[in-house]
Amino acid sequence: MKNRNKNWMIVSVLIIVSIIVGVNISFGQIEAVAISALEKERYGVLLKEDLDNIGGTGQNLVAVAKRYLPSDHQNIKILHTAAQSIGEEKGNIREKYANFQLIKETSREILSALQEKELSDWDREYVAGYEAILLSYENMLQYYTYNEKAKDYNKALMKFPANVLKYVTFYKPLPVF
Repeated sequence: MKNRNKNWMIVSVLIIVSIIVGVNISFGQIEAVAISALEKERYGVLLKEDLDNIGGTGQNLVAVAKRYLPSDHQNIKILHTAAQSIGEEKGNIREKYANFQLIKETSREILSALQEKELSDWDREYVAGYEAILLSYENMLQYYTYNEKAKDYNKALMKFPANVLKYVTFYKPLPVF
């Protein structure tokens, strides 16, 4: 009887391990498809190029803000770092998404602070149009193949048994722009 229980335990452990390994491989493949979509073009433009453009737009706002706000203003430093990091080759998509969110948040706070200042005509026009520029980039990012693949991956993480095993395999949802 002891051998029979021992055999059942061994079989059970093997089944659990094989499920975890299988889910890990599946998650890895689905995530790889989503990440590879970062290299796919949308109207001849890569997602990385649009992220780089967003970073450049953020740096432009930093230049304007430095003319009117104190040089040690915390949001200027945050925006500068996020705008610089978003376009770099290094960093994964989660970091780029976090930088994109930082750019949006700190830009709005800087724009609010700048509206209280006496700006030159050129800077006033730039500040007035900045929110629209950022919104247009945000809208463009939604149409990339990456978002579709990331949504598929995130849905797979929500289904059983993946919703339980994702904690064992350390897979996290991908950000969607």
